[in-house]
Amino acid sequence: MISSVKINKLFGRFNSELKFMPANIMIITGPNGYGKSTILKMINSFCDDNLQKLLTYTFKKFEITCDDCNVAITKNEKSFKINDYAFPYPDDKIIHRRGVPPFIRRVGYDEYMDLRTNQIIKMNGKDIFIDRLKEDFQEDRFFELLFLSLDFSATKKSHQSLEELKKAFSLVKKVKQSIGKIQFIQEQRLIERRRVPEEERAYSEPKEKYVTVINENSEKLKADLAEIMKKHSSLSSELDSTYIGRLLDADISSTHNIQDIMDSIEELRIKQQKLQKYALAEIKNVSEIVQRDTEKLEKYMVELSIYLKDANEKYDVFENIINKLDLYEEIVNHKLKFKEMKLSRTDGIQVVSDEGSLLSLNDLSSGEQEILVLFFKLIFESDVNLLMIDEPEISLHIAWQKELMDDLRRVIQLNKNIQVIIATHSPQIISNNWDLQIDLGGQYNG
Repeated sequence: MISSVKINKLFGRFNSELKFMPANIMIITGPNGYGKSTILKMINSFCDDNLQKLLTYTFKKFEITCDDCNVAITKNEKSFKINDYAFPYPDDKIIHRRGVPPFIRRVGYDEYMDLRTNQIIKMNGKDIFIDRLKEDFQEDRFFELLFLSLDFSATKKSHQSLEELKKAFSLVKKVKQSIGKIQFIQEQRLIERRRVPEEERAYSEPKEKYVTVINENSEKLKADLAEIMKKHSSLSSELDSTYIGRLLDADISSTHNIQDIMDSIEELRIKQQKLQKYALAEIKNVSEIVQRDTEKLEKYMVELSIYLKDANEKYDVFENIINKLDLYEEIVNHKLKFKEMKLSRTDGIQVVSDEGSLLSLNDLSSGEQEILVLFFKLIFESDVNLLMIDEPEISLHIAWQKELMDDLRRVIQLNKNIQVIIATHSPQIISNNWDLQIDLGGQYNG
């Protein structure tokens, strides 16, 4: 986890130090132009394997300290340093001069694949040696570029440079592993610009596309629920196929008493209602068992014990997603007026008016769309270790802004091993949480 982030001479002017409090929530404030959003983007570039992008920002030193490790990137005019190791700025064109475009990947001793076409290419000669070494830095384009900048004609010097590059790569990798998975929710949330991967793009198609996020989220939810249904189906088949064997091997002495059985059946009935609400799987025979009297149920205590154990195990597949669906509905519907959001496996996200009319998601107000999109990202896409949110107040009513920190804490309860950084202009977002605020204006003027 991150302990602190320090930036010296951001924009050639600001020195900022951001320290996490025990609550693991940080609210960054400050006037326009003091670097709130830029700091989030810099952290994201570091964590997202994009040090090349990080170096394009104007700063002198960028330092991240975690519980057990630290990395500092210092910029000079003609070179930069990762802790004590100095390197020239990478040249993006060099990878093309070496004849290894970014869409080419090695798949064998002397075989390469064009990821755009899946074509296999044979290669021989000195590039084999270079490519073998380059594998140390695979999946990190920045370090690949630095590696390809090395001069292998001077053996001793190149060996020293290679060792330093490996050590720097290891330092950065260790800090990123300590930070963990990240999610950066930027200020533009309703429409996102996406880069189309080279292997998925036809030559005549643009390299980027724009996506209406609120409609995409509905499809994502349906896909996620369909995937969970597959897991449930697989588990159900496995349990059903072993039922007879487990029944014959059951220890009668360990069977629960009838009151325990009745309590478990009632709990199962409530779980069944939740599954039905979201059009998920049915727990078979629950309604029939509930209707039976206690005297009849006592005759089948062993069978019922196994049945209840299996039914709860099958429900456990859904428990995490149901908790998220419940929270998403509660938060959003608390804010909507004259309409209600409904979630299901078959329809994804729907909004219905209080008169029963189905509303287009695109016809909701900008604030309503922001609420649906923001909390979808927070609840369904933030199983991460570091969550960063830029300007969550955009298009939100003041009352909604005041509720945001309380809502966020409810979301964090789903994933307690998380750190949160918020950049905002709004005092309403801060509400009563001034102890979590870091004011960039105060650091500069203080």
